[in-house]
Amino acid sequence: MNRQRVLFQEKSEHSFVLKKNEWSKTEFQDEVRARSLPCATMICGGFGLGDALMITPALRGLKELLPHQPVHVFCRPKEFCIFQNNPNVDLLIGVPWKFSWKPVKENYGRSIHLYKSINGNPKAELVNAYDIFAQLVGVRPHSMIPDYFPVPEELDRARSAMETAGIVPGRDKVAVFQPRASSLLRSIPDETTLDVLRGLEDRGWKTVVVWKDIKPSAEGLKNTFWTSADFPDLELRDIFALVRFADKVIATDSVISHLAGAYSKPSLLIYGPFPAELRASHFTNARSIQADVECGPCFQHGSRCALEGKTIPSCMKQIGAASILKQFDDFTTNSVSSVPRTFLQELHGPGPSCRMCGFGEMKSYARKKNTLYVECIKCGSVQTDPAYSEDPVFTTPKHHYFERKSGGDLITAKKSLCSLFSVLPELVKSNGSLPRALDFGAGGGG
Repeated sequence: MNRQRVLFQEKSEHSFVLKKNEWSKTEFQDEVRARSLPCATMICGGFGLGDALMITPALRGLKELLPHQPVHVFCRPKEFCIFQNNPNVDLLIGVPWKFSWKPVKENYGRSIHLYKSINGNPKAELVNAYDIFAQLVGVRPHSMIPDYFPVPEELDRARSAMETAGIVPGRDKVAVFQPRASSLLRSIPDETTLDVLRGLEDRGWKTVVVWKDIKPSAEGLKNTFWTSADFPDLELRDIFALVRFADKVIATDSVISHLAGAYSKPSLLIYGPFPAELRASHFTNARSIQADVECGPCFQHGSRCALEGKTIPSCMKQIGAASILKQFDDFTTNSVSSVPRTFLQELHGPGPSCRMCGFGEMKSYARKKNTLYVECIKCGSVQTDPAYSEDPVFTTPKHHYFERKSGGDLITAKKSLCSLFSVLPELVKSNGSLPRALDFGAGGGG
C-alpha cells in the first residue's frame, strides 16, 4: 500500500499539536472526514511561500468576521511552515502531491480553492495580490499586513546560529538580503549581488544572504554570511526567525519581502515583472525600486522571459548595485507609492452603462494606478470608468484588451479578437427579427 507523509496541526485551546503521519490515501481521507465540520471553512491550494503569506490577512479577516467558525487550511507540505502556529487556523494539513482533498470537500459547508489565484489570473494585473486573496475568501480584513508566528525555540536557534557565526544582534548592524526569487524573472544577477554585498561591508554592515545554492565566489567578503553555507543546520522556519533580528532587509519579489512586511522591518524591495503597488503598497515600512523598461511590467511568471529566453531579464539587470545602495543609504519609511483601494467598495449611483451590451448596472472591479475599472453585472465585461479615465480600454469576460483609437480603428491582436467569438452568442441576441449591434467605443460609430 502506497503511504505518504502527511503533516497535521490541530489547535487545542491556546496551543498547537503537530503530528507527522505516514498514511495511505484512504487513511488520509478517513482522518480528515473525522475532523471536518459542516460549519467550517475549507481553504485549499498549492501556493508558493510568498503566496501563502499573502493569504494570511484573509485568514485573519475570516476569523474577525466569524470568530466561532473553524477555519481549515489544506496546503502542500512546502507551504505548511508558513501557516504553522497561526491562531486563525484551527486545522492545518500538509497534503502530499499524490493525495487529493477533493473527496473530503463534500463534508464542508464552504470550500475555497485558491490555486492559481495569482499565476494565470488576469485580475492580478490590476489588483494588489493581498486584496485578491481577501476577495476570493470573501472578507475585508482591517489590515493587509501578513501574519507569521515564530516560536521561542526557533528564535533561540536563529540567534545562537548568528552568534556562533560572529553576528551579535543589537550590537552589529545586521542586514538580510534575498537576491534570488523562486523565478529567474524576479532575481538580480550574481554580479549585482556581490557588488551590493561589497558596498554593505564598506558601510559596516554584517549581511545574511538567503541563498539555496552553493555560494558564488565572493573573495574579500568577511562580514557576509550565506544561509546555504554558514547556517546549513537551520530549518526553513529557523531562517525565517533569523529575519526577525535584521535591522534592514533587501529583497526581490519573493517570500522574504513579505516576511519583512510581517515583521514590519525597514525593507528595500526590488521589482521587475510586477509593479510594486500590486505587492507592497500597504507596507508602511518599505520602499521599492521598480525597473522601468518598455516591455514591463509584463506580469510573467515562471523562469522564462518571452523576449530573452531562459535568463535573468533586462528589467532585473537594469537595477544596478549603485542604485540599490543609494536607496539603502537614503532609506525612509512610507515611501512605496500607495494605491487607493476603493475597488473594494461598490459604486454608488447609476454609474456608467456597459459599452459592450448597454446594460446600466456596473460594479467596481479594480484600480490600476489612477484608472478605475468596472464590471458589467450582465455580460461580465470589464471596462474603464469614464469618470476616471477617458481611455475606453475594456475587456471581454476572458480579459483580453481592446483599445479604441481616436480615428475609430479597433486595435487588437488576432488572439484577442478570436476570443471575442466565444462571447458573441451572449452579446448579439436576436430580438424578434432584429439583431442587436455591438458598439466598441465610448462614443461615435461602432
